[in-house]
Amino acid sequence: MDPFGRVMMGGLAVVMFVMLLRATMTGVVYNEGDAVSADDNPSGFVLNVVVDTAGMFFFGALAAGYTIDDMWQVALKLLNLKTGMA
Repeated sequence: MDPFGRVMMGGLAVVMFVMLLRATMTGVVYNEGDAVSADDNPSGFVLNVVVDTAGMFFFGALAAGYTIDDMWQVALKLLNLKTGMA
């Protein structure tokens, strides 16, 4: 990925980090204009936080120079699955 793309991915990861920090401090996640509160809808809040955390790590890894294939190989190793690739 070119340097500009890596900066963009890093920026997205930072924005998601700030969004997660605000969500954990206030107990409210804003998703497409709707507020999901930890008090009113705890499962929706947790689901949003988990998905946003995964996105943050994904964009951070892309910014660090990893490719999607690298991340796929790590996921397969974590799951102890083998592919037919050499």
